[in-house]
Amino acid sequence: MAPRTSNLRIKFIPILMKRGPAFPLIDQKEFLAKTNIFLRGEAKETIKRELKSFTAGWSTTVNFSSRVTLNSSQLSILVFPKGQPGRNIWIWVSDGTKRKLRRAKKGPSLRFRSGYSPHTTRGGRKGGPGFAQGPFQFPTSVINSIEARNFETKVKDKVEERLQRKIRIIFKQAYKL
Repeated sequence: MAPRTSNLRIKFIPILMKRGPAFPLIDQKEFLAKTNIFLRGEAKETIKRELKSFTAGWSTTVNFSSRVTLNSSQLSILVFPKGQPGRNIWIWVSDGTKRKLRRAKKGPSLRFRSGYSPHTTRGGRKGGPGFAQGPFQFPTSVINSIEARNFETKVKDKVEERLQRKIRIIFKQAYKL
């Protein structure tokens, strides 16, 4: 089964005004051009840098791609993982997985250490390798899953206001407010 797509979309609500005496407008095209440069440059790199910070200690590389929607009714940036196997691993860890029964296949029992602490946790800790401490366990089966880490929500909460502020500055410059 293919994993779900785990995307981060940040929408910017434009306040595009019509030309008139109340608004000394340079040109709507100038605003869209400056916004395009910002979204495809600084905004994209900021979001990618924050997303990659979660995978700094992973042995698998996760690459991100982006799409910018820029017209008079919508400004948004969509950043999503791409490439295999990094994309699937990112989605499984960020979105979580269902509980599943795992049975021993190559022997009478499974073997693993108890007390595993993952690289990233639900609370947002990141960095360093995951590690297991404690005695070895030998069950015949286990029920396991991956708890959702919600990386996209954490990044959106961290960068959205800052990016919105910069879009407002570009707007004020273009409209001479």
